Amino acid sequence: MDLVIVVAGAIVAVAFGRKLSAISSRIEQIEARLAKPSPLPAEAPARTGVEATVGAPAASILTEAAIPPAITPSAPLATAEPDAAATAEELLEESQAISEPEPPPPGWGDGAAPPPPVRHDIDWERTLGVRLPVWGGAIMLLIAGFFLVNWALESGASLLTPTVRVALCALAAFGLLGAAYVVKARRIANGERIASALATAAIAVAYGTMFLAASIFHLVPGVIALAGAVLVTVAAIVIATQFGQRVMLVGLLGGYLSPFFVWSVGTSSGMIPTYVTVLLTASVFAIRWNGWWGQVVPAVIAPALWALGLVFSTDPVALAVFYLLLALAPAIVALAPLRDDASAWQDRVRLVTLGVYVAAVCLALGTIVHQFHLVFLAAMTGLGLGGGLLIARYGASFRAAWFATLSAGLVVQLAWREPDGVAFLGFAALFAVTHLGALVIQFRAGADPARRSFELAGLSALLFVILLVKLDGWMGARDVPYLWAAIAFVISAGFGWLALRTHKAAREPDPAAGFAVGCSALLSLGLGLVLDPGLYALAAAVQAFGLSLLYLKFRVPAIKAMHIAYVCLYGLLLLSGQAASSGSGTYLLLLSPGGFADFVPTVGIEQAPITLLLLPGLLLLGAATAFARVAYSRAPQILDVVSIVLLALAIHFLILPTIPSDLFTEVFVVGSWWFNAMALLALVSIYAASKTGRTHLFQAGAGLAGLVALAMLAFAVVPIFRFWPTIETPGWPVFNVALTAMGLPTALLLAIAYLARQAGSPQLARGLAAFGGLTGLLTLLVLIRQSIHGTTLNGEGLVPGQIELYSYSGSMLVYGFALLWGGVVFSSVALRGASLLVVLATIAKVFLYDVSGLEGLWRVGSFLGLGVALLAVSWFYGRYVFGIGPSGAKVVETPASAEPQVP
Repeated sequence: MDLVIVVAGAIVAVAFGRKLSAISSRIEQIEARLAKPSPLPAEAPARTGVEATVGAPAASILTEAAIPPAITPSAPLATAEPDAAATAEELLEESQAISEPEPPPPGWGDGAAPPPPVRHDIDWERTLGVRLPVWGGAIMLLIAGFFLVNWALESGASLLTPTVRVALCALAAFGLLGAAYVVKARRIANGERIASALATAAIAVAYGTMFLAASIFHLVPGVIALAGAVLVTVAAIVIATQFGQRVMLVGLLGGYLSPFFVWSVGTSSGMIPTYVTVLLTASVFAIRWNGWWGQVVPAVIAPALWALGLVFSTDPVALAVFYLLLALAPAIVALAPLRDDASAWQDRVRLVTLGVYVAAVCLALGTIVHQFHLVFLAAMTGLGLGGGLLIARYGASFRAAWFATLSAGLVVQLAWREPDGVAFLGFAALFAVTHLGALVIQFRAGADPARRSFELAGLSALLFVILLVKLDGWMGARDVPYLWAAIAFVISAGFGWLALRTHKAAREPDPAAGFAVGCSALLSLGLGLVLDPGLYALAAAVQAFGLSLLYLKFRVPAIKAMHIAYVCLYGLLLLSGQAASSGSGTYLLLLSPGGFADFVPTVGIEQAPITLLLLPGLLLLGAATAFARVAYSRAPQILDVVSIVLLALAIHFLILPTIPSDLFTEVFVVGSWWFNAMALLALVSIYAASKTGRTHLFQAGAGLAGLVALAMLAFAVVPIFRFWPTIETPGWPVFNVALTAMGLPTALLLAIAYLARQAGSPQLARGLAAFGGLTGLLTLLVLIRQSIHGTTLNGEGLVPGQIELYSYSGSMLVYGFALLWGGVVFSSVALRGASLLVVLATIAKVFLYDVSGLEGLWRVGSFLGLGVALLAVSWFYGRYVFGIGPSGAKVVETPASAEPQVP
């Protein structure tokens, strides 16, 4: 029965072939009739473009339609055969749809307006009637192939054996492929697309046949099935040269999916890398040979997905070789002298670069997963050497490939936790030789030497830091700090020599700038090692300052960019060290999967505020000053603010250990340092800003002054108004900590107010002056209280209560008169207004509080004193503020005489 079915199938195939032959003969007859020239009347001197096209052979229709001849009168056209004329007209319409645009009409270009652009509307009839049915038919054929395979699965054993079912599927694949070749050979209408659709369906059915034979019926072992899949894929690539790139895409898709269907039938995992490599090589060869550069990405990405899926393979040797071949196979095919395709050089470079990127990612991941196996390290070294050779042989075209190997090698070194010293040193040395050597070759070849010098300097400094940390640990350099510092100084000296050797004032940009940056980087790192090997944040700040000085010399934008990077690095090291030292686990948890945690310093700000905050703040302030000499742009503006913030934080953390738990009781003791230091920093900032015109420095100082005022208000001023809390005020009467904690900061704030007024910031000046006036009055009252009640402000009084009350009132009057005098001297309405407020507050205090317990002469004396004081205030205002004479009228001086006259 099976034999009968096979024979019947063969007969059907033959009949189908004969039918196609008949159709082909009919097409040839039509073409022969079209080739006959149509007779024209003898008197017709010429033919129109359309007439000539109708009478011309079909092969020349497109050429003639693309260049229409001049239109001249002609006799009527002789009658042609209806079917031939109709066919020719249809072909003419199709040719006109794809012909070149007609030449512009006469007169265009010599002053005449150009014709309107021709709109090419979508030919829906062509799309729906010609193109869409082709691929609809291809999809139907694929569905038919799917149902054929499904039928082969579900058919009973009594009807067809597995061998016969597989043979029928294979026969169907060959039949579809044969039909594709016949259609292409007969050159029927739209035959190219139809043939491509048939070939695509044939490849899909062939993969289905392989799937039946290997995974369902187990007729062949897994190795044979993979070999069959390779043959089908290679056949698809070869067939694609005849039927188009779509066939190749389907072939690659089926080829890379085939191992999923044969893996479970005894296929060794070591065969998969070989299989994928063969497919990759064949596909990239076809891409280059046929110029199908649009297929580069799918041809390389599919092997990359397999490579990532195999990363946990138990055979590291085979896996490392496979990963290396992912870059080697495309490189050999793209760079080998296969054909003269120099015009496609950029496409060939893209193919090689993509392969190198895939190999670099896979090798880096595989090295980490397999615990830095020696084979993977060797493969990484080989890949880096290949990137260097590409640079040396072909120049900057392969810089992207070199960068891929560079990035992968750096990731491996950073992620290598607790490495073996010899293995790490060997890998790092080979890595440095290959990648730094490539940069040296580019530099000597004159390929953008200024940029290469920066890259050489930056990579050298980075590799030195990685080597230091991985071999001795972040804090291990404390054991041999001078050894590492000596190495850094030697490298720094080398870069300095290169800077002097390559410096040419006339060259722009100057390659010496990059070498000078490297010299500065290694020098700052060596100084950091000598001072304190654990505080590399300081080294970053030193390098930032050095870069600002180099910018003054070379004015290269890259130096400013590197300066910003080092400032950010300083901030990162500062915050990470603080998080690590304080026991914060979140930050360390993010870094725990690899060796990146080795680069987290464990020195907190509390342990070293001078080296982590104070010195970097001064260095960044110096950098801002250097940049401001060129232009006060965004960089120095930000640095001004950052430096003041760092200096303020340094002051806070320096004083922090002395701050007790009960701050309100010890506020004068702590405030003697904190208030004064912060206010002095604000004063210096505002003074420097007024001299240099740096607005952001002024704003930073003003903000700090406001912070000092708020701190004094919250911790010193508000508690005093409880009259009187227990506040420790050690010292002698008048000369005690209250004078330094309240009086001295008040003087500094008043000085800041004066500078703010001179700088054109009246709001800030008024606010600070008002607050200074209040704290000055409170300082006077606290000094009297401490003189009478002792260091706690709540001891037993040395004098009766009434004398103490009148001491406060008298001091307030004196303070009021002092403010009035100051208002006159400095022509300040604010001071004069403050004096009136103090005097009025004194009067209210006397009326409401002081005289309530007085009798007799004490009461008389109180009011007598107030009266005299008020009269004195009136006299002072009239004499020195308003210039009023004895009669109450204003005194006017005439130019002729200096004697006052009363109008």
